[in-house]
Order: sequence, then structure tokens, then C-alpha cells
Amino acid sequence: MTGTILHVADVHLEAPFSSGGLPPVVGTRRRQDLREALKRALALARKERVDAVTIAGDLYDGRCALPETGAFLAGAFAAVAPIPVVIAPGCADAMDGGASPLLSVYALTRWPDNVTILPPGPLSSVEVAPGLSIWGAAWSAGGPPELPPEAPDDGRRLLLLHVGPDGAHEGGAPLPNGLTADALRAAGFSYALLGGRHAGGAWPQEEPCGCFAGSLEPLAPDEMAGRHGAVLVRIGADGACTAKWQEDARWRYVALSVDLGGCENEDAAARRIEAALKHDRVRTDARAVAAITVTGLPEEGLDLTEVEARVDARAYLTMRVERPFPYDLDQLAQERTVRGLLVRRFRAAPDADAPLDHDLRMKALSLALQALDGKGVRPSEVA
Repeated sequence: MTGTILHVADVHLEAPFSSGGLPPVVGTRRRQDLREALKRALALARKERVDAVTIAGDLYDGRCALPETGAFLAGAFAAVAPIPVVIAPGCADAMDGGASPLLSVYALTRWPDNVTILPPGPLSSVEVAPGLSIWGAAWSAGGPPELPPEAPDDGRRLLLLHVGPDGAHEGGAPLPNGLTADALRAAGFSYALLGGRHAGGAWPQEEPCGCFAGSLEPLAPDEMAGRHGAVLVRIGADGACTAKWQEDARWRYVALSVDLGGCENEDAAARRIEAALKHDRVRTDARAVAAITVTGLPEEGLDLTEVEARVDARAYLTMRVERPFPYDLDQLAQERTVRGLLVRRFRAAPDADAPLDHDLRMKALSLALQALDGKGVRPSEVA
């Protein structure tokens, strides 16, 4: 007998979306659209007549969720009954390890009979169809659950886990709980239904035996790549599984670089940015967030706040200025001076190649070199 699971993870209902310089109205709209995305995923579960819906954690943001969030979820899950909904809570919606775990939405909500919330601790199971069971546990600050050393002979088994805040392991590297494809199979599991990585994809990349669903909607600019949506997992009579993503995200992040060299005023700069936004219809997309890197800014400068205000676009814009680095580091590294020593040590630092910190590190190095040169450093430059 075959089976089908609709797998979801990392929805992050009630996420604040407060970073990035976007207005509060964007956060309000995004939160509403996250609810709509979950509704669409559950509608797909009804249409496909799946055997179960699985959710691998971070269903909501525990910092911001209210009892009303639980009421919404209970109603949405009741609407797909009698399809079972099996939830393994994650970090953001943790059942333990939070400041007030007894006040979590999971504890405060009256859930319909078709909902099972897996507790932290040892793996527990739910049979969702004859010979097809979901095994899992809630994420716990005390550590991940252990897999059984041997496979019991009880039919097809799927593992449901949120692997925690370090879930973005690539390739075939072990997950934070040490889970490997070999260990999964040795424990008698056909497939792993995972959460904790917002950009979804197969796990491991070669010879997959599991998947990260990815968030239903991209939640931050660094999530432009990867898959976002629900996953239909088909389970054969022999336990072989295949995954098919149903990507239905309405929001998107776009990164653009715009050279403002030669722009004499704010109007000219705004027109140039509008021309760049025509790419892939970003300018007319009310659910696009365009991160614009401005280069070639004239020496006399332009008021970028005014430039942004004059750009005619439905997309939401954020801007940052990229200026040429004011020093030749190769030349400075050859100097037998304090400046040269600083550059050499900077380059030799263990995390010198970390991409997320590169801009901040380069800014710090520039300020340090300016200080050594006797140049004044404004307080705003030190932030």
C-alpha cells in the first residue's frame, strides 16, 4: 500500500519582520500572508487526500504569538480533519527551554482530535495509516533524541524532527544531532521529514533519504536561494520515498546593484533605480523586497532618503552604499609598520573569510587604519 505525506516546516507565524528598515505595515501584511500560505498548504492536503500533515517545528514565533494564534491554528487544522496533523515543535515554538514554557501556545490551546503534538524526550510515534507511522520528538534545549540502535519490524517509519538553530548543514554533513543517512536507515526509518533550514532541499544532497521543506515564504534577504513551500512525500509499498515541492511563495527578495555615477540630483538617481527595478518586473511587484546596493555615489553626495522617496515602485526598497575600500591592502601588508602588522593580522584571523561578517570586518579595518593615519572618526562611523 502506498501513502502520501504533506510536509511543512518553519512557517514562523507572527514573525515580527522588524529588521531591515522596512515600515511596520510590511510586517503586518507579511504576517497575514503567512497565515494565507499555511491555509493554501492545508488546502493542498485536502485536495491530495494525504495520509497526514507533518510540521517540523517553528510553526509560530513564540516571542510574539498570542492565544489567538493558537485559535487560528486549531481552526485551520480542524478544517482538514480527519487527516492527522503531527507536529514536532522546534526552537522558535519550543515546548521547553523557553522563559515560560507552560504559557506556550501549544499548552494554552484546545487542539482538535486530529492534532498530535510530539513532546520532547525519547521518540514517540503516531500511526497515520496501516503500516505507516510518524516518529519524532519536540526540539529540546537539553539535546536531541537518540535513534533506536536497531530497527523494529513494524512497517514503514518516517522520522519527524526540527534539527535546531544549526540546521543549515550542507551536503551530506551530519546534522546537529549527529544524524546521518546511514544511521537513519540502520534505525529502520524510510525517510526524514526535517525542519530548521528556511531554504528547503533534499537531505543529503546525494542519494537523499530526507528533506527540509523550507519556509512557506522566504523570511529574510539571505533566503533568496533554496526552495520554499510544502512538500508532497510519496511512500511506496517498499518504503521508498520521493519528494515533490509545491512552491507557492508570494513574497520574494531581490538584490540589485545600481551605479549612480553621473547622477547630478535625486531625481536622476531615482530614475536610474526605477530602470533597474524593471528587471523581472520588480518595480510593479507589491510583494517584492528589493535590497539595493548603491555604488558610484558622487563625492558631493545625494540624499538617499530623498532618492528612495522619489522612486516610483510598488516594491519595498532598502538601500545601502558601497564605497571603494580606501586602502591598498596588498601594499600595506608589505609595510614594516603598525599599519602593516594590523593588515597582516586581520588577514590571518580564523574567520577572515566568513561572508556574513565581511562587510563589518572591512568597515572596522578601515576605521582602524584611518585612526592610525590620524584621521578623525565620527561617532556615527563607529556604530
